[in-house]
Amino acid sequence: MTDLERLDRAKRAYLAAKRRIEDLRQKIGRAACPLKVGDRVFILDDTKEYEGIVEGVEGVAAGEEMLDPIVGVGPAWVAHGHRSNKTTGQLGAWSFSITNEDTFQNGKWVKLHQTFEEKLGLN
Repeated sequence: MTDLERLDRAKRAYLAAKRRIEDLRQKIGRAACPLKVGDRVFILDDTKEYEGIVEGVEGVAAGEEMLDPIVGVGPAWVAHGHRSNKTTGQLGAWSFSITNEDTFQNGKWVKLHQTFEEKLGLN
C-alpha cells in the first residue's frame, strides 16, 4: 500500500467519524432541548418582546468546539421558527432562535447577548 492509499483510507475514516459525531450531536442536542416543534414561545430580546412558534430544533456544536471536536464537551441546541405578527397573529417574515445559552424567566425566554470574543472566552 502506498502513502497516497494510506492517506485516502485515513480520510475516509475521518469523514465517517465526522458523520457519526454529527449524528450523535443532533440526537443528544434535540433530546436536551426543552422546546419541541409547535411550541408557542415568548421572547425578551433587549427591549423587544415578541412571540413565535418553534418550527425546528437542532443539535449544534458547543462554542468551544468551533474549530474541532473536544472530548468531554457535549452538544448545544437551538430552537428556531418565525415570529407571530402582533396584529394578525399569523406567522410573519421575521424569524427567531433560542439557544441553550438563553434563560427561561417568568414565562419568557431571555436572549443572552455576547460578543464573538465573549462566546469564545477570549476576554
